[in-house]
Amino acid sequence: MTVRLARVLFCSALSAALIAQTRNESLLRPPPAQAVAYWSSAAATAARTAVVRVMVEVDNGRNKFPIERPSSGVLVATSGIVVTWWDLVREAENAKDKRILVQIDGENQALPASVLARDEATQLALLQIELPPGKVTPSVRLAPGTPLPGSPALVLARTDKDLIAFGGVTSAAHGPTTVRSKPLAAADLLLTDARIDDRCHGGALLGEGGVLLGLCNSEHVHKEVSEPTLEDLKATNYGFAIGTERIRAALAKQLSVGNNLPGAPSPTATAVATAADAVVTVQAGDGAPIQLDDDPYAQKRQKGLGSGVVLSSTGLVVTNHHVLAGKSAAKVTLGDGRSFAAKVVQQDQGNNLALLQCELPAGQKLPAARCGSGDAEPGALLLAIGRPTGKAVSVSIGVLSARRDGGRLQADANLGNHNAGGALVDAAGELIGITDGGRTDMVDRMFAMQGDRAKTETNLAFGTGIAQIRTTFAKALAQAAADDSIRAPIASGAADRNARAGAYAAAVRTAGPAMLNVYVDKSRKPVADETENPFAQAQAVDMQGESLGSGVIIDASGLAISNWHVVDSATEPDGSMRPDHAVRARSFDGKTYEVQVLAISREDDLSLLQLKLASGETAKPVVLGNSEELQPGDGVLAIGNPLGLANTVTAGICTAKNQGIRVKGRWAKLENLIETDAAINGGNSGGALLDLQGRLVGINSAGSSGLSSRGYAIPVDHVRKQILSLLLSAEKLRSPSLGMSVTDTERGVAVAAVVPGSPADRAKIQTGDLLRSLAGTAIAWSPGYALALRGVTPDQPLKLGLERGGKPVEVTAEPLSAAQWAVVRQSSLELEVLSIATDQKLVQEAAIGLHRKFTGDATGSPAILPDQLLRVRRVLPRIGKAPDDVQPGDVLLAAELEQATAAGEAATLRRFAEVSEVQSLFNDRERGSYDGVKFRCWIYRGGKVITTDVTAQRLLP
Repeated sequence: MTVRLARVLFCSALSAALIAQTRNESLLRPPPAQAVAYWSSAAATAARTAVVRVMVEVDNGRNKFPIERPSSGVLVATSGIVVTWWDLVREAENAKDKRILVQIDGENQALPASVLARDEATQLALLQIELPPGKVTPSVRLAPGTPLPGSPALVLARTDKDLIAFGGVTSAAHGPTTVRSKPLAAADLLLTDARIDDRCHGGALLGEGGVLLGLCNSEHVHKEVSEPTLEDLKATNYGFAIGTERIRAALAKQLSVGNNLPGAPSPTATAVATAADAVVTVQAGDGAPIQLDDDPYAQKRQKGLGSGVVLSSTGLVVTNHHVLAGKSAAKVTLGDGRSFAAKVVQQDQGNNLALLQCELPAGQKLPAARCGSGDAEPGALLLAIGRPTGKAVSVSIGVLSARRDGGRLQADANLGNHNAGGALVDAAGELIGITDGGRTDMVDRMFAMQGDRAKTETNLAFGTGIAQIRTTFAKALAQAAADDSIRAPIASGAADRNARAGAYAAAVRTAGPAMLNVYVDKSRKPVADETENPFAQAQAVDMQGESLGSGVIIDASGLAISNWHVVDSATEPDGSMRPDHAVRARSFDGKTYEVQVLAISREDDLSLLQLKLASGETAKPVVLGNSEELQPGDGVLAIGNPLGLANTVTAGICTAKNQGIRVKGRWAKLENLIETDAAINGGNSGGALLDLQGRLVGINSAGSSGLSSRGYAIPVDHVRKQILSLLLSAEKLRSPSLGMSVTDTERGVAVAAVVPGSPADRAKIQTGDLLRSLAGTAIAWSPGYALALRGVTPDQPLKLGLERGGKPVEVTAEPLSAAQWAVVRQSSLELEVLSIATDQKLVQEAAIGLHRKFTGDATGSPAILPDQLLRVRRVLPRIGKAPDDVQPGDVLLAAELEQATAAGEAATLRRFAEVSEVQSLFNDRERGSYDGVKFRCWIYRGGKVITTDVTAQRLLP
């Protein structure tokens, strides 16, 4: 069986099954808005108009222009007072050619401002906007004090386009830093695991309700490096905020603040407080001095230093094995300052765990962690808590990304050096695992694996689940106090577990069945041509994995969407599959499907896939949402196959919209993308970006590398449009065509347009007709029609059932093959095969005439007569253009091309026997043109061979 026949049979079987399936309404149009309340959405909404762009405008006498740089500020009073950084406005001090401008959200014109006050120690500045009489501005409330560790935090900054947002939680600083070389004490700082990148300078750090927690500073953030060295990746690189208490103290005279009563602690802060006392500092041996030079986050790995968790009131502490640095003893320090010597009781190098026993004075007990069963589900809220310096805790928020073999927990919270050996807790503060900081530093490990493509933040790390810890240290833990929960897990019901899991886990439950891990395999045996297709036979084929990515099921019939670059190696330029490649997909429940690539769009980085389902089988599709509604601050999650880690969930928020990026190896610059702080790594490509209802809002397409880690997704509104208008077109599906387009209406599938002279036009199909059936099968929606056409036979009568004016109408049309329709679109020529079996005389005369005309040999004949030639069946109207001198009945023999020889340019003939050969020539990258070019063609007409010019246009692949 040839590959062509195998593909035809496969496609025919698919088409028969596809059109019988129930349609996914959300693929046709966005569903009604159903907003899910999320704290960061509310905070961004409350504060967005108070976060402003601060600019210094230069007037050189000829032009006025702003100094381009990240430059935000925050309105803190309705009288137009803005707090920002002095370095953003200092050029305007005593400068006649510069002035300060402030752009407020929604205002058409930037307003002039002046410096009201500045503080040398903190480098803060207050600006006064020059307001028209009676005008007031938006403003934010200042937080009444320092937020508790683990309190929600939203970074909100303004660019020249719009807002950008990053989400996380707060932590206290472990050490000091500097601002413009001025020292800032740790007590003045407020840290967060929300990203503060180079665009966030002067932005707001907000808490729940949009209250201002601090002002963001990106002075210590490194600029993007496309191919970073290991030194680049390990260099100091962090953002921070200066808290509102320090802002008040610095600018007390000018900044009047009303009563801002503290609210109740947030659930995440309460969870951290519940677990924090059991999180300790562990130092190998007697404990070396802790160095925190320019490292307020305590992120740099220090040998023999890490965190641990008290499992038993009797002094049993679990930590990472690597923290011990080969020592058999350690020093354990509690948050209240007490320190105890400890001995190693048991080690588990495989899981990077060690169990210590503190030497406690008689009668003393330690605060033990509350240990549950650890049965959290993917997407469940997770907090990583460390105590790396013997003082404050460090906190990072994320979700449980996946549960792996051996009791391993995968999480997207920051589980770096500062949290190594610390606690992984759920939303109730119950211990579900221990962070694994890794035997080697994460950056070293990533650089060794990926070189200059490594990131400083992959946000994918591991811990060991509490159940595995109980099993590993069962004998030692049996000596714990009877009432310690490490021995008797805290019981919780289903309602409690669901409440702790939260909206992200609910979204994973909803959308999980539609998520796919996509794999591209290549035959180990080289394939010379399609007759050697290894997949054409039923026998097993020796395969090797070539690439991987992700995908999303979008219809119950098994239609799925992914990126073009995920399946690029398995496809030809026209989107057809290469004979030596195969694509497969694995669902969340582990079932594997054969996959057919139906269509690709390089420009959009999209591919349309078809899962091969069993007879009667259906797939569970995702609901396609509305990306237009998505706003910075809205919660999102990504599900995919990053770094080969199948079914990985990462969570975050929508950072920004309408972003444009260039990615090496992609067809074109990607525009209007959604940016997210949910971790997007290699292998996430083609996977889902979901909202908190589990609706698809984007297709993940790129994650930046280098010193910043940003994720980008193609908005679902664009994906939906391109599926319906492009990927399901006859041209992209390479299917027979009737020369008409259809659209979905409330009454059914309606004919939207008919090409003059096309098969649909000749069958008297009219715009507005409702298409009810095709070849006796009901048509329920436009995708069903598009996929049904893949199974029909070109040039054979096809019955269509229509409804016109409320009455049934039946017509018969003869669809053209994909190649025939492509040539029509290129040149308006409808071609047919002229076989020697049906008209031997005409084929012989035309072939001999071409040979004699081209060679000048008046009596010669070709050595071999062709089996078939091409004849012009019809010439369709060329709207707005003069027709070429080509007539129905002409035999299209060849095209004359110039070819370089040793003697110079020489004419050669490109002979035609297949319609696809004409299509290929007209679409040739070097010879063709999207605007149209003339090809000198040789034609047999009325017993003579003549030459004439045929105007043809290239088509997008």
